[in-house]
Amino acid sequence: MAHEFITYRVADRIAYVTINRPQVMNALHPAANAEMLDAFISFRDDDDAWIAILTGAGDRAFSAGDDLRATAERTARGEQRVAGAGVALGGITVGFECPKPPRSEPGADTPNWANSEPGPYPSSGPGWSTPAVCTAVT
Repeated sequence: MAHEFITYRVADRIAYVTINRPQVMNALHPAANAEMLDAFISFRDDDDAWIAILTGAGDRAFSAGDDLRATAERTARGEQRVAGAGVALGGITVGFECPKPPRSEPGADTPNWANSEPGPYPSSGPGWSTPAVCTAVT
């Protein structure tokens, strides 16, 4: 899928997802949500991408949240929002499972969970007790 409202790239095992609507403080509307869902599916399915960082373009806001203007326009046209219909990333991870276990480089002092199944992990220090599930970073 070509992206108009986000950018997505992977470098050094890190997936970078940037909401690219700075003119509306990166507010999310259905098309941007669909693109984010596509990006996070790509992240989930890429074994070489270990971490996803979600950012917003511009210097005014990470994201204003829902694009209220777009919502008002849809409402004025009589369109109704159907729960679960194309809004999986409207709440960033609502209804979207993406377990990525914590990992370390071979030989590091921390455990390497690269071949582990998703689930709870034994704690070996801060941040290692349970993997994040496509968590948004601000």
